Amino acid sequence: MIVESDEIAANAVAAMIYELNCEPHILQTGQSLAVVFIELEPDLVIIYRKLFLKNRQLFIEGNERLSDSRLIVTSSAYLDKERINELGADYFLQKPFTLSELKPGVSS
Repeated sequence: MIVESDEIAANAVAAMIYELNCEPHILQTGQSLAVVFIELEPDLVIIYRKLFLKNRQLFIEGNERLSDSRLIVTSSAYLDKERINELGADYFLQKPFTLSELKPGVSS
């Protein structure tokens, strides 16, 4: 599942995911992240950092993960490993990123 506020970026990520033989699903404007997340039970969530921080309670409570979904957080800002660990993400991608940068996050 791709959660991104920029439609062009979301479509670019979806194309990369498709190339990795995964079925992309883009959260559409107006859709509830919570409802779609519960309905889809995705194996992978690629989410923009600001949207992740607003909806963190769907994924993490305290220091405990609430789902088995692989969580990739994206941002145009640089985040060091310590900050990524604090977020509770499995992987971080700084925008813009390439397919070769995305691949390890998806396949790990």
